[in-house]
Amino acid sequence: MSQRALVVRFTAIGDCVMAAWAATAIRERHPDGFLCWAVESRCAPMLDRTSLVSRVEEIPRQRWKRNRWSPKTWGEQVAKYASLRRLRFDVG
Repeated sequence: MSQRALVVRFTAIGDCVMAAWAATAIRERHPDGFLCWAVESRCAPMLDRTSLVSRVEEIPRQRWKRNRWSPKTWGEQVAKYASLRRLRFDVG
């Protein structure tokens, strides 16, 4: 059974680049593993171009912060977190 890992790095693009060593280390240790990276919307295109990550989950954190009291935002957050939980990660 392959390992399933979730990397959560919501902040700036530079932080995602600096944290990429973790993806490299995980991929070297588990070449057939499933590696998902949850990032802010602006970082997602950068990670989509790398073969280190199996899946990129885009989190619209800035929009959610602007509309934090909106029931629509709450619904989106619950749906996103539920979809991540359904992936049943071993490490996250």
